Amino acid sequence: MPLDVDQIGCDILTGTGQKYLRGPRGTGFLYVHPLLIGRLEPPFIDLHAAEWTGPDSYEIRPDARQFENWESFVVGKAGLCAAIEYALEWGLEAIYARSDAG
Repeated sequence: MPLDVDQIGCDILTGTGQKYLRGPRGTGFLYVHPLLIGRLEPPFIDLHAAEWTGPDSYEIRPDARQFENWESFVVGKAGLCAAIEYALEWGLEAIYARSDAG
């Protein structure tokens, strides 16, 4: 279904790639409102979530990528990208109209 996070006042949105976008298993997405991201902390710190700023200090990334972990499912990400592009080619409104909810 077409969704405008600003219009609905959404702070955090997640979804699976497989169920809703027909993408690969183990993929998904996360949206975090820019005003909220600075108040959250990732569940663990690794080289994707933060950068070393000194021998004993680090700085957490300022964006939602701070929640990505060290393991990276590159092929899955490529498949998810293809699924998103496919959905956008059809048009989200057209897909929603053909669904049970539309």
